[in-house]
Amino acid sequence: MTVYRILFIFCCALAVQACSDRPKHLTFQPEDGEQRRYQMFSETYIEASNSFGSSSERIYSHMIMDYDVTEQAASFDVLMRPRFMMVRFRNGNFSSLDTPDYRQKKIWPFLEAGVSTVIDKKSGEVTDFIVHHEIEDADDSGFDPIRQLLQDELSRPGYSNGIALKLGATQQMPAVELLPEITLTVESLDDQQVGLSLQGENDEVKLYGVIQLERSTGWLTRSAVVMDMPLQHEFAEGRVRVVAAVMPDDWKSGFDLDFIYSADYQMPADIGALPDDLTALDMPSSAEVFPGRSGSIQSNGDKITLEYNHGVFDMFQLGHIEVDNLQAHDQAGNPIELDLHSVGALSFAFSETKAVQTHTDIYPLGWQDVVPKLEQIAFIEARLQRFAVTHNIVRLPVKDSETSVQFGEARAVLTPTEQPDVYHLRLEQAKNVFFSTRITGPDSGSVEHMKAANVPDWLEDGNRRLMAIVTSGYFPLSHTLYFEGERPNELQLLAHRIEDQSLEEKQIRFYNPDVALSTVELEPLTSVYLFPEEDNVTDFASTGPVFELKELHDLAPQDFERPQLYMVLSHEQAALCSLEQTADIKEAGRRIVWLPHEPRQRFMRRDSQLPLEVVYQLATEDGVRNFFYDHTAVVRLQCAGQPEWQLFDLDLGEQNWLVPVSALLGENWQEAFADMQLIELLRLFRFLDTQQKALSLVPPPGFASQPGVKLADIRLLDFVTEEGMLRIAGRVNRVEKLEASGDRIVREWVHQFPALPSSQVAYQD
Repeated sequence: MTVYRILFIFCCALAVQACSDRPKHLTFQPEDGEQRRYQMFSETYIEASNSFGSSSERIYSHMIMDYDVTEQAASFDVLMRPRFMMVRFRNGNFSSLDTPDYRQKKIWPFLEAGVSTVIDKKSGEVTDFIVHHEIEDADDSGFDPIRQLLQDELSRPGYSNGIALKLGATQQMPAVELLPEITLTVESLDDQQVGLSLQGENDEVKLYGVIQLERSTGWLTRSAVVMDMPLQHEFAEGRVRVVAAVMPDDWKSGFDLDFIYSADYQMPADIGALPDDLTALDMPSSAEVFPGRSGSIQSNGDKITLEYNHGVFDMFQLGHIEVDNLQAHDQAGNPIELDLHSVGALSFAFSETKAVQTHTDIYPLGWQDVVPKLEQIAFIEARLQRFAVTHNIVRLPVKDSETSVQFGEARAVLTPTEQPDVYHLRLEQAKNVFFSTRITGPDSGSVEHMKAANVPDWLEDGNRRLMAIVTSGYFPLSHTLYFEGERPNELQLLAHRIEDQSLEEKQIRFYNPDVALSTVELEPLTSVYLFPEEDNVTDFASTGPVFELKELHDLAPQDFERPQLYMVLSHEQAALCSLEQTADIKEAGRRIVWLPHEPRQRFMRRDSQLPLEVVYQLATEDGVRNFFYDHTAVVRLQCAGQPEWQLFDLDLGEQNWLVPVSALLGENWQEAFADMQLIELLRLFRFLDTQQKALSLVPPPGFASQPGVKLADIRLLDFVTEEGMLRIAGRVNRVEKLEASGDRIVREWVHQFPALPSSQVAYQD
C-alpha cells in the first residue's frame, strides 16, 4: 500500500448520489468542460525491524492534479492528470522536473495522458476506468502496481455517496482489504460547505480524516487523512503512518506538511496600541506600490519564486496583491510553450526598515521537454493586481463569560479560563475578511497554532494541527492573554477587508538573474545598500574590541586595554583625513605604521557592501606584528575640514540607476583617475534612495569577480560599463557629494605602550 492510495481515496469523494431539485443528500453536479485543480501533499513514515536491526524511512510527496469533466448522456467522464510531482526520501528525490532516465521515459507519457473514470449519473458509481497510454514492460518499470492501485480504488463509489445533508448524519462504508469499516459523519453544514469526518479502526489499522465539500456541486474543497497500519513486508515487522492532504490549487507553498509538523511552538503575542488615526493606513500611490516594471526569478528546488520589491514599508498600506497570467519568454523575447502554475502570493517585509516584497511560487507543469524549456527562460511576464484593503477597529467586551464580536463573516471569540486573569482568544477569518494579530488591552500574551479537538487520542499534535487547518481553511491561531492589573472592559482588534474589485494592475517582467546582470539598461531588480543594517553588525569574537564611530572632536586612538592601538574613522572622515604615526620607532628593524584593519562583521555582503567603520591598527610595515611594548607612539591626524554632504546637481533622467562617471569626475576621468579605487569614489559620492539610504553598485556585464573579492579592493575602471556608466543597485532619488567645511583640523596624541610583562606573570588577554 503506497501513500498515493490515500490521496486518491479522497478524490473518490467527487462521485456522490443525486437526489431532488433541492437536495437533501450530497449531490455531484459538475459542468461539461469544467476543470478543477488541486495540490496534494503526503508523508509516509515507516518503522521496520528484523533480525538484523531496525530502521526508519520518511517519504514526502507533493503533486498538482487536474480534473477535466466531460458530460455524456448517462455519465460524467473525469480525466485525471498529474501535472507536477515531487517525491523526496532519504536516499534521493524524484521529480517531474528531472531529466528522465530510460525507465522514466516509459512512465512520463502515461502520466501526461492521465487516466479517466466514468461515473454513472444515476447511481454515482464508477463504471469504467480508462488508461490513455499503456506502458510497455510496466512491471519492469515498477509502475504497473500504481496503475492497478488507481484502478482498484477509483472503481469504488465515493465515500459520501448519498449521505444526508443534516448535522450528525452518518454513513457506513464497508471494510475493504486492510481498511476497516469507516463511518462518515456530517460535522458542519452551511449554505456553502459541508464538513465531514471519517473514522475507522480494527485490530491492525486506525484511520481518521476530515473532508470539506462544496454543498452545491459536491466538488472536493480540501481534505486530510491519517492512517496507521502494520508494515506489509514478509521479512520485516513494523508500522506505517500515512498522512495525506488535498488542498486548493492556490494554497501557498511553504505552508505544507513540513511546516505544520514543525509549528509546535509558542510565539509572543503582538500586544500594543492600535493607530489612533486609521488614515495612516490609507493606500499609497501607484508609483509607490509599483515603483518599477521588473522583478527577479529565483530558482528554488522544484519550483520558481518570483520576487517583486514595492516602494511601501507597511504591509497593511500595500493592500492585497495577486499574481496571474504567467508567460515565459526566451532571450529574444519569444514566448515559450510552458504551462506555469502560480500559488497564492505572499507579501511581507523582513523588518520595519525594509520595503515590502511580494513573493509568488510557480510550478512548471507537464512531463515532456520541461527541463530544456526552463533553461531557455530569460524572463517571465505576469500580471500583478492590487486590491484595496479597508481597516476597522473592532471592540470585543471582556467579561467573566465568553464574548464574541462579528466583522463581516470573520469572528473573534474571547473565553475566560479557570484563572481569573487569563483568557483565550480565537480569531476566525473568512474569505477576504480577517483580523490582524495586534491586540490592545492585555498586558502580555502568547500565540500558538490551534489543534483540532474531539479527535482520536492516537493522532499526533502535527496531525491535529492539520485537521484544524483543513476544517477552517486557514492556519487558525489561539491567543492566551494575561491581565496583570485592572482588567479592561474591552479589547481592541484591527479588522481588515479585501475589496472584491482590483484597484489597478501592472504587467511586470521577472528576469533570470544572469539576464538581468547582462542587461545594462534594465532597472535594478532589488535594492542593495552600501552598508549593512546597524542592528546586524557585531564582532564575531565577544572578547574582541567593539568599534564605535565618533565626531572629529571626540576622536582618539584606542587600545582597549591591550598592547595594541586602533583608530576608528567614518568613511567620510577617512576621505578627508590622513593618519600618520610620526615617531621614529621600529620593531625587529621594521617601522611601526598605520595599516587598515577590517572589522569582522556579520551579515555583510563583502562583494557589494562596506563595513560601517574604517579601522586602522598600528603594526609593523609588513603587517606581521601588532602587539607592542615599551614604545612611545605619536599619532597625527590631519583633516581638510568637517565632512559635510551636499546635493550634487545631476539630472538622473528616467533611468535613474545609470550614472555617467563623466558627470561625477569630468570628461577626462579615465586619464585623471585611472588608478582610482572604487571605494574612493563611494566615499566621495553617495547615491540615495527615497529612504535616504546609500545604495551600492551592480557590476557591469562580463565583470570577472574572483572568489573572496571585496568591494573595497576593486578598481573604479572595473565597475564602469562600456558606455561609461555606473550601475547603481537601486533607484536613485538623490546624489550627494562630500565636501570639507570649516577650517583645516590637525590633532596629535602621544601613546605609551605598556612595559613588557615579567616572565613570571602571564599576560591576561
